[in-house]
Amino acid sequence: MHEKHVAEQKAGCFDCHVPKQHKKTNYVEAIRQNCAACHPEQHLYQAQLIEGPEREGVPKTPGLMHEVTTNCLACHVRKKDLKGTVVLQGDARTCVSCHKEGHLEMIERWKKEIAEGIKQAVALQKEAFQAIEQAQSDQLSPEVINEARALYEKGLKDLHLVQYGNGVHNKKYSLMVLNNASINFEDAIILIEDEQ
Repeated sequence: MHEKHVAEQKAGCFDCHVPKQHKKTNYVEAIRQNCAACHPEQHLYQAQLIEGPEREGVPKTPGLMHEVTTNCLACHVRKKDLKGTVVLQGDARTCVSCHKEGHLEMIERWKKEIAEGIKQAVALQKEAFQAIEQAQSDQLSPEVINEARALYEKGLKDLHLVQYGNGVHNKKYSLMVLNNASINFEDAIILIEDEQ
């Protein structure tokens, strides 16, 4: 560009480049339109649930909306004030606009099933955490404690995916991930109990 315009055609710098002006401006406005400027990967968990990638112990299971290439704005249409900011929130009534009236009931059933799965996984998570704490107090072998801690961390990662990603984004996958979390927590508990 410079060779053609400056060297050959003798263009001046300010023919193309706007001079920098130092003036008062709303410095916040520059980032206001880009959520990722302050909230990097803010929907990471939701995207993972929708895509349903293979995880250790869980097969690849894309969500129903992913399979029909429906993005977030198909379901997230209801405006809600959240700490002074209007956000678009998903609403089961939106399902009925494309599907049948029974989808209202189905979504509520999904929410209950996922909430129950989270409740069970959290109970096991707490039990596994206490078992690891007790193993440290009892001075069990560091290898056993480290192995139990690794199982606990795997379980916690799975649990957080569903807790923070809102399992309703992919109910089937979420329940499998929660089951996998519970298995990891149980394995950590059993590993420690076998050493005591």
